[in-house]
Amino acid sequence: MLNTKSYHVETFKTLLNQSRLIEAVHHIQFFLHIRDISEVDLWICICECLKLKQWRISHIILRDALRVYPKNILFLKNTAILATKFGFYREAFVICNQLLELDQSLDSL
Repeated sequence: MLNTKSYHVETFKTLLNQSRLIEAVHHIQFFLHIRDISEVDLWICICECLKLKQWRISHIILRDALRVYPKNILFLKNTAILATKFGFYREAFVICNQLLELDQSLDSL
């Protein structure tokens, strides 16, 4: 089972539950910017958004996370699976294209 007791996740959930949506997004964006949030915490936050039907916020977090981790193959693969599971097919397609580009660049080495 995933550890959902991290500071990032708990603060994010609190802000979401209080309908402080902009603050919730900024909280995650800040820690993404300084690269001080785990991939698991990001996925948990995205799932929390999806449970609360906060589609736009989950999309923003997913988009920003992909900018921070554009060449992390494991993160891209797991995020594509998560995106597909929750119906973000366009995002999953973009992620799969990133994976193909990475694969091709590795083949050329």
